[in-house]
Amino acid sequence: NLQKEESIVEDSIAATAPCLTALAKSDTQPRDAQLDKNEYLDFLNILTQGDYDGLDFEDLPLDLKTNYDNFAKGGQGFSCFGAQPAEAFLASEVQKQFLRDFCLKVNELLGNEVNRPITSAASATNEPLNRYVGGCLREKLKELGSDVIPKRRACNSHDSPEIIEQGLCEVSQFDYMEIRITPGNWDSANFYALIIQIILSELLFVPVSIDTGTGGELNFYDVNNGFGYNSVSHNYEALANSNKVADCRDYSDNTTCAHVFPEFWQAYQNSQLNYDEVEEVFNSMVGYLSWYVPKHVVEDDMTLMSYIGYFGKDNKEKLAKLFKRPTTWGDYCASKSNCTTKDDYASGPPGVEEKDLYFFEGDGEKYYTGFFNATERNDCTLNSDCTGHFVDYPCSWGAFTDQITHWNNVSLEHEKEYTYSELLQIFKAAN
Repeated sequence: NLQKEESIVEDSIAATAPCLTALAKSDTQPRDAQLDKNEYLDFLNILTQGDYDGLDFEDLPLDLKTNYDNFAKGGQGFSCFGAQPAEAFLASEVQKQFLRDFCLKVNELLGNEVNRPITSAASATNEPLNRYVGGCLREKLKELGSDVIPKRRACNSHDSPEIIEQGLCEVSQFDYMEIRITPGNWDSANFYALIIQIILSELLFVPVSIDTGTGGELNFYDVNNGFGYNSVSHNYEALANSNKVADCRDYSDNTTCAHVFPEFWQAYQNSQLNYDEVEEVFNSMVGYLSWYVPKHVVEDDMTLMSYIGYFGKDNKEKLAKLFKRPTTWGDYCASKSNCTTKDDYASGPPGVEEKDLYFFEGDGEKYYTGFFNATERNDCTLNSDCTGHFVDYPCSWGAFTDQITHWNNVSLEHEKEYTYSELLQIFKAAN
């Protein structure tokens, strides 16, 4: 029963992919992550390839109009935040479930079975949205014209029955227990986990899945190309739970469980990690944390290539003037008459779900390029203790920034803890 329930969930996720794509493309009048009646009509036409072209909202079949009203709850529209690929990892779990429910209902009303995605350019040719669903090495060797084509990869517990029925993976004949990986919540850990998944699944035919706690889907073979981050930096609980059951598939609920933590930083050794339950193995990687500034900043002041350009009173005013505070889209527009006029930084006002973003782009267009604002903390005339702004690593990473800036007399400070996704946004805004 558990496997049946899990397969239904996976099928539901697969079925929503074309719907989410259509939602993202139809949110244009204006692009505010809110779908009004006209955009809903555009959405249906994109999804059905023009079945309702030329109609007004009131001309739609009653069940489709009622569906809109139900999700809009009598309002002027409903939130479609999370439909854009760039928004997917920012949307809350509640919002993701809302979009999933909406798409499955639309599938039902348009006469599509839940386990079959709505007709789209991908499904019409029987091609999955992720062209590597059947295996990375297999597809790449085919592209290179190799005479030796590996067999399909081993299936894992995240594969839906549809993927198995289409022959995109094969159930392991060796009865291997599935290996489950829990990476950290940063990019290199995710890539390392995916590399392990590819090697074990395609070369050794061992089923492998990835556990991100309550984070988003991370699976190289995910039909939606999911690239979610773990909900915690070091998931000790997952390692402890795997020692209780061995096979993580034996858990009958969403208990976090994993056998492998591929990138563990020694700075995080603490009482939560029971070394009687795990084995530490060197993974041949050497990692370190560094400070980074945009290349164009260094080109203007070469002293910033080393510590010489940062420490001491002589550099205080320079740092305060140069390193301003990052500004969210919502705060920027609040100071610009709600961004009713497009300027160099914002194409317009943000949607409700986008107001706290420091940078936003989608479909090849940059809607908010970010803005850095000088506050009183940057003004050395008004404030003798002025500082420039430092975007620090998340607190759970232990970067020792406070100690470094204090003992080296570096006039930089961080004023809040940014999430990893916010770090990436600010990085893009600065560059």
